[in-house]
Amino acid sequence: MATELRSRIGEALGRDRARANIRRAMDGLVVKRRKAFPDVDERECLRDQGAAIRVAALASLPDLLEGLERRCTANGIQVHWAADAAEGNRIIGGILARHGAKLLIKGKSMVSEEMGLNAFLEGQGVEVVETDLGEFIIQRAGESPSHIVAPAVHKDRQEVAALFRREFPGELPAGPEGEAIEAMTAAARRLLRARFREARVGLSGVNFAVAETGSLCLVENEGNGRLCTTAPEVHIAVMGIEKVVPRLEQIPPLLTLLTRSATGQPITTYFNMISSPRRAGEKDGPREVHLVLLDNGRSRMYADPELRDGLRCIRCAACINHCPVYVRLGGHAYGTVYPGPIGTVIEPQLQGIAARGELASASTLCGACAEVCPVRIPLPRLINRLRYEGVRRDGDPSAVLGQGARRKPLEALAWRLWAWLCANPSLYRAATGLAARWRWLQPSSLGPWTRTRTAPRLAAKGLHRLALEEGFEDGAAQDWPREGPRRAAGGGVPAESARGRASYRVPVAPSVAPGDTRGRVLERLRAAVPQTSEPPVAVPVRRFDWTPAERLARFRERLEAVHGEVHLVGPDWRERMFALLRAKGVRTLLHGDPCPIPLVPPGASPGHEEIRLVPYQDPVEGWRDGLFADIDAAFTTCRGAIAETGTLVLWPDAAEPRLMSLVPPIHVCLLNAADIDSTFAEVVAAQGWAGGMPANALLITGPSKSADIEQTLTYGVHGPKELMVLVIADGAR
Repeated sequence: MATELRSRIGEALGRDRARANIRRAMDGLVVKRRKAFPDVDERECLRDQGAAIRVAALASLPDLLEGLERRCTANGIQVHWAADAAEGNRIIGGILARHGAKLLIKGKSMVSEEMGLNAFLEGQGVEVVETDLGEFIIQRAGESPSHIVAPAVHKDRQEVAALFRREFPGELPAGPEGEAIEAMTAAARRLLRARFREARVGLSGVNFAVAETGSLCLVENEGNGRLCTTAPEVHIAVMGIEKVVPRLEQIPPLLTLLTRSATGQPITTYFNMISSPRRAGEKDGPREVHLVLLDNGRSRMYADPELRDGLRCIRCAACINHCPVYVRLGGHAYGTVYPGPIGTVIEPQLQGIAARGELASASTLCGACAEVCPVRIPLPRLINRLRYEGVRRDGDPSAVLGQGARRKPLEALAWRLWAWLCANPSLYRAATGLAARWRWLQPSSLGPWTRTRTAPRLAAKGLHRLALEEGFEDGAAQDWPREGPRRAAGGGVPAESARGRASYRVPVAPSVAPGDTRGRVLERLRAAVPQTSEPPVAVPVRRFDWTPAERLARFRERLEAVHGEVHLVGPDWRERMFALLRAKGVRTLLHGDPCPIPLVPPGASPGHEEIRLVPYQDPVEGWRDGLFADIDAAFTTCRGAIAETGTLVLWPDAAEPRLMSLVPPIHVCLLNAADIDSTFAEVVAAQGWAGGMPANALLITGPSKSADIEQTLTYGVHGPKELMVLVIADGAR
């Protein structure tokens, strides 16, 4: 193991406070995931389905990327291709320069971390502001994320409070009150609201991109991702080229696997599907949307049929949460963007074995990561392969991972002796038999391994001897069925022996122009596409035989479980709504212009004298500041709801713009009970979105929230602190 990695590990082991914080958080996430999958059969079926979707998507990756580009372009999204981090940074820097932007607000994006985007832009004179609460904390601390889902998991509330007091004097109350997580969350909201008002360019990552519809899907809880993609005039999305899936119907199973595996949630607060810039007549949303497709070594990973499995990853971090090595060290010990088992597999391939091959040794090969991976990536097998790559003796510079480092002479001799003994059964039995009989032949020390462990001792009788004594005939094992080729859902293409595999070269067609990144990337991918095409993955729509009353009851139960309010109302819903808002101290209520459903019907008495009704205007000078500062609540309708998760389905338009459901502290939504479907999959099947998506389709499940500080839930981080749903049972409006 390299000296640099050893040094980082030593430092990590000495940080007792951070290790305790990480262990507490990881234990909590493990329990949440277990509770999120109470039905083992359903969980394994979902994992099979998720793996099959990802394997099939990778099998046709170049075609999907071209299809995504074609559909995005038709929708008005500008697509850029980046061969590496440097090119990606130049593309984004160029977009900012064209708009004269000196401020960039960012949603959470591990790909931008991989690119080193913040440092690059700051060198160009651009202020970069991380808006995810965890990312905001570590940016102010001058640190990198220690976890891909919970960036500040290594810090406790006292450390965060001390940081805020140093960086933002006067923002927190004195004494213990200032260490309350709610106080720190409120301070971050105040500080970042000003930046959301000012910024004209925002950046986000992409969890999934749908080739069929040209949609960019964003999963989040806080609302900062929505603000970064909605409030600015320009939205830049960055994604690795592997994140594309063929069809919209494949999103629901992947989404439920991602959220349940990552944080134990049935669904996150916000699931945003962006399919175009602002359309004619719409009052907000970005006028430009740019998609940057980053290769940065992924096409090299794709060239190897075995290591390609690492590209299935949906970045849930379940493998990290369950890894005994990560739990003891934390993410900073790895010295890479992606820590834990998935980082151990990805980083040596992105940066090369010579630079990061030592990470493969930071694993116990216990298999916990593979047991929990929602898309069944065979992580231990890939780590073992990378260990071999790290000590291969051929030194072939054209090998897909570059030249490996040789073993130390004594270590190489020991392993050659072990291989020779294992290849000669008689000698192996004789040697182990002598060692078992004469214990002095067994080593009492195995270097660093036995500093904290007792050296293992050979059993008096080997497994083969015990099998013979139990009546098994010698050679009977040869009649056992051998492992056949792995099917697509279980591991991709059949694996060859690592030692017998030739190096995979990545050819570039001579016809491709030297500066044509798009052509080079697609040619590399096409050169490695499997000869046998994967069959289309059918995604069955999961249905529940719920009656309308049961759907309503389930919707109410699930939404109230995530801090939402549900009020059953009738034809007098307006009077009921104003009474509820007056009780909350609301003085201003934002509504669409024109309002889809008049809040004061013609000829009716107002009934809202204490509440001023404010129509949503175009965000001209002055109005934008008022929207962020002076509005207490906003009223919207919704297109439907999902009973299984307690989710509202909206697609904002000219009458009800995107920021209405996001900026005010209270979001009031009117829902017809007849519009409640059972599952997200049913919504997708019923809407016919494959033929054309709205500019922005949105799922909302509860108020804005975060658990970035000590995994403690707080509400109203960037979006509304309260979500109030009025359900009209009889359909009367």
